[in-house]
Amino acid sequence: MNLREQKRGLMIFAVLSMFIFCRCATAQPADPDFAQRQQVLASYLATKDALASNDINKLHQQAEAFQAVVKNMRLKGLQFEDMARLKKVRDSIGQGAAALQSISNIPDSKAIVSEMGTQMWSFVEKMKFAEDPIYLQYCPMEEAYWLSNEKQVFNPFSPTIMPKCGSVVKGLTEEHYVVEDCCH
Repeated sequence: MNLREQKRGLMIFAVLSMFIFCRCATAQPADPDFAQRQQVLASYLATKDALASNDINKLHQQAEAFQAVVKNMRLKGLQFEDMARLKKVRDSIGQGAAALQSISNIPDSKAIVSEMGTQMWSFVEKMKFAEDPIYLQYCPMEEAYWLSNEKQVFNPFSPTIMPKCGSVVKGLTEEHYVVEDCCH
């Protein structure tokens, strides 16, 4: 290898090193609290989908998984008043998930799943749970609320008779989550 080839190799190495360094320096570190909230939302959505499947055993399994992730959910970064209130909401959701595990039929589980949906919305309004929009939906026939990651309504409370019954009550997107100045 002559001197010119060595210099060229060193230059390529330097450019690649700078490229790798710049990419690493600009990459955002993973937020474990956000990842945990994503897991909580995914588990809630799976529980809601289990209700829609009309499979009580699947609902029991999903409720058990949901209870476990909610129990460990951190509430880091909230104002004191919100944290105190949402700790109670988190405990209530866990109790609802525990109650779902002992219910023997789908119709009796609907009120609990609806209550968990409104309670989850309390979290979603204060803390970011997903990169994509989240919607609070409502069915007046079932008098039930649920969260969805799709704007189009699919009613988990009456998936065969009235799958499109309901409306979007509220939606949250990235721009709704404003970080308080005190939290920087």
